[in-house]
Amino acid sequence: MTTHDLEGGFLNTALGQNIYTQENAPMGHYNHLDLLNEVRTAGSIKNFNDAGNVKDGIIKALTEMDIPIV
Repeated sequence: MTTHDLEGGFLNTALGQNIYTQENAPMGHYNHLDLLNEVRTAGSIKNFNDAGNVKDGIIKALTEMDIPIV
């Protein structure tokens, strides 16, 4: 769930498909992997969110409220 939620908040896609228009994004099937690498580069989900990369979502709200993600 975390990866899908962050992908939606970061790239507006879910499994490479735009979450609003349902159009396939070019090379969108790699979006979840690209997202994971971006988070790894940031060092943590919290750092990634704090850098302003995620617009919305459950994981963004949890990290802003310091609620552990289990």
